Amino acid sequence: MRHFDKSQVPDFFTQAVKQVKQPQQHSAWDDSAIQAVKHQLRVWMLSAEQQANMCAYCETKVSVKNSHIDHFRTRNHLPEETLSFNNLWVSCNADHHCAKHKDRAGLTRQALIELPRLSDIDSQQIEFACTGEVFSDNQLIYNLIHNVLNLNAPSLVEERKNLLKQLKNYQDFTLDEVFACFGYHLSAISQCFEQDKLHANT
Repeated sequence: MRHFDKSQVPDFFTQAVKQVKQPQQHSAWDDSAIQAVKHQLRVWMLSAEQQANMCAYCETKVSVKNSHIDHFRTRNHLPEETLSFNNLWVSCNADHHCAKHKDRAGLTRQALIELPRLSDIDSQQIEFACTGEVFSDNQLIYNLIHNVLNLNAPSLVEERKNLLKQLKNYQDFTLDEVFACFGYHLSAISQCFEQDKLHANT
């Protein structure tokens, strides 16, 4: 789960929102003005400057074809956030973690409000183990990781574990070069790569 800057809202989306007659209703997402830019929005959100072709939650590699735009705080409980750009994230389509798992978790409106927004989470509050597991000392973030998004699903843990094992072969690379080689799970790579560098120099 990586920190992404949501301060830059694409102009085409802002203009589309202005055309929606009832923007704070859950049905606003189905308005023709939004439907017309939905594909363009997903492409924009997956760009290198935004989510870098990664799921916003688990950081697996995704494309426009195998992803969807997720309302972090779901439309049915918080319709007033339907068109809030800070509430929109591109998620993978996995059944057992990320957006689909969140939407099946039965969260109440209040529980959704209490969840920390991804754009507000400090990457220092999330830790990755060499075993592939992710955790946090912050109780709200812990709940988000484990119970809401299920980011320690066995398939994700195994994928991260296998990737992190490969980092020892990249000790002579810069972090940017390592990113270019893998292109996914960048938070885990960044944290564990820097730790390995530190251990190698002590």
